[in-house]
Amino acid sequence: MQQLNQQLTLQPNGHTFNVQYEATEQSILLTITPEFDYDDIEQIAAICWQAISGAEVVEEIPGADRINYRFRYNQHYFVLNFEVYSQSCWIEVEAGSANPALEVLLAGFSR
Repeated sequence: MQQLNQQLTLQPNGHTFNVQYEATEQSILLTITPEFDYDDIEQIAAICWQAISGAEVVEEIPGADRINYRFRYNQHYFVLNFEVYSQSCWIEVEAGSANPALEVLLAGFSR
């Protein structure tokens, strides 16, 4: 899979977030600056859904310092992961799905 590094600027709730994403063999890594907190995740995720036209959120799984969104895109299932304390965010193919699904998602994410 080709390495890709692009940047998006998000402005939920008056905050400006820069999101860089990079495709790897196993996931799409998102680097968000400045640091986000738990209350920002829903708005950042909403902008991600706009960037991935046609994504359908199937399930939201909240945790103490994290939120995971299970979603469907182009007949494949993925998980968008946010972890506040580690400031980590990534998208991975749901277990049991093929890795080529990441290339399908990346094509949609880049538009």
